[in-house]
Amino acid sequence: MKKIMLLWLICWNLTATLNAQPATTPHTAKVICRFEGSKDGDTAKVEIWKYNIKTPEMRRQSLAIIKNAQVEVMMDSLYYPVYLSVFYKQKTFFNREFYFANPQLYLVEPGDSIRINCTKDSMVFSGRGAVKMQVWYQMENLKNTVLKDYPLRRINGDYRNELFDFYDESLSIRMAFLKNIQSQISHISYQLMLADIFSRYMTVRLAYFELNTGKDSGTTTEYYHALYSRLCKKFETFAHTKNNEILSHSFYYTNLLMLKHIVDSFAMVEKPFNLVDCYEQVKKKYTGIIRERLITSLLDRYRLLNQQSLCLQDAVTIVKDPELKALLLKEYLNKLKGTAAFNFTLTNTAGQTVKLSDFKNKVVILDFWFTGCLSCIDMSTALQPVESVFKENKNVVFISISIDTDKGTWLKSLSKGFYSTPERINLYTNGEGEMNGLIRYYDIHGYPTLMLIDAKGNLFSSSLPNARADSGEAMIGEIQQALKQ
Repeated sequence: MKKIMLLWLICWNLTATLNAQPATTPHTAKVICRFEGSKDGDTAKVEIWKYNIKTPEMRRQSLAIIKNAQVEVMMDSLYYPVYLSVFYKQKTFFNREFYFANPQLYLVEPGDSIRINCTKDSMVFSGRGAVKMQVWYQMENLKNTVLKDYPLRRINGDYRNELFDFYDESLSIRMAFLKNIQSQISHISYQLMLADIFSRYMTVRLAYFELNTGKDSGTTTEYYHALYSRLCKKFETFAHTKNNEILSHSFYYTNLLMLKHIVDSFAMVEKPFNLVDCYEQVKKKYTGIIRERLITSLLDRYRLLNQQSLCLQDAVTIVKDPELKALLLKEYLNKLKGTAAFNFTLTNTAGQTVKLSDFKNKVVILDFWFTGCLSCIDMSTALQPVESVFKENKNVVFISISIDTDKGTWLKSLSKGFYSTPERINLYTNGEGEMNGLIRYYDIHGYPTLMLIDAKGNLFSSSLPNARADSGEAMIGEIQQALKQ
């Protein structure tokens, strides 16, 4: 592997203008993506991320029409770097989809002017600020090349240590590669890329402990905790030498801190996760902008838990960052029980327009799903006993809403009966998918999601109890409470 790294370093010869400090005045940035083989009228999906939070404010999504084989992305009012990903989707006669550009997130700094030439097999970056993108792209290829050498099988009883050794070496090679070109990129970009590489490595390792909680077959408690101790030492060495102000802008670092805290406080002591407890612990343990990002990320990650509203009410009083505070306020107010529900306009299977206001004086259950979601299939099955309880009640309506972007896919899924039933009112987001106004208003990005609207058209619950957990008893109780209002 050292030979591989050396080869990459010898071939590398790039220069860049350095920007050691964040911008003190807002700047623009421009990225032009050229897609080999594209035609005028094809579309590209553009995502611009401020932080790793899937809301319209933090993840700006848009569909750009390709003209002259390229799209131009303009970013205004930048003080700090943001993350960009661009996907080109082309449909053939067989409705197969091909993507140019891998789904990587690339740093864009204020003042950048970058051109990306994409083919099916490669990406080439040029222009002001292109070095960091080219570095990231090559590091990802380097990681994939290195990981090909790892035999995906248990070699002996100590395979976890062997696996950690292998990934440690892969991480060291990439960090050394980045350090070698440190002088050619800005200080902020270097710190963020370093944090992103390390955080992605650690998150994958931590996920093993979050999911297994000491129950891995053939693993003793002592061995398991020794393995975790090894990971913690690596984390502490990295975290104690970094600038939290810069790291707070990393796409992956805040989520790493959150996962590390969850594993420390719950998984490793075999304690069931509790959002309120976790929230209070984060409040006490962290300070400044890192605490505010952690709180926001935590409440975003566990938005489907009923405990979220309890934490949101407190969070809006302690988070000071204007953007994060506005996000939490929106989440709190839009999902506050008793607020007017979003009056959507969607299409049914007959092509007719359906609005929420059409169901005045009725209690409405909304079920959001998409084709390919296995949990959505399970939820649809679990809803059937709930529906049977209210089958004769004309004041209760079950509405199924698909975010499929292709109408044919939606209709085919309905015909199979896995995701919904003919008794439900089946609606479609008009090909807009997650860009639809209803989905964006409630920032839905986890599926299935179930919501309850009362007879007055107000939100009763933004997160109904999981019908799969208790044969729907808790959900039936919620619906009955809504009927009494």
